[in-house]
Amino acid sequence: QDGASNGADASKLVETGKSAVASHTVFVDGVPYVWSQEKVQEHFQSCGVILEVRAPTWQDSGRLRGYAHVKFASEAAWKKALAM
Repeated sequence: QDGASNGADASKLVETGKSAVASHTVFVDGVPYVWSQEKVQEHFQSCGVILEVRAPTWQDSGRLRGYAHVKFASEAAWKKALAM
């Protein structure tokens, strides 16, 4: 299951207005709740080397809260993620 149940469009996950250029971190809003942290990483792995994925979960259900931060090793990878 890839998250279609909550209406999220994976191609529109990147929110460019809230990215931190200095650390090459992208704030991702609209992550499907049924995804895992690993699925977020899989979604962005084609952009380049990922140093860290932070995807908070709800304590009671273990499901994602609907957002994540993805930190890339290079500016080029970060820019590819922003272009998704």
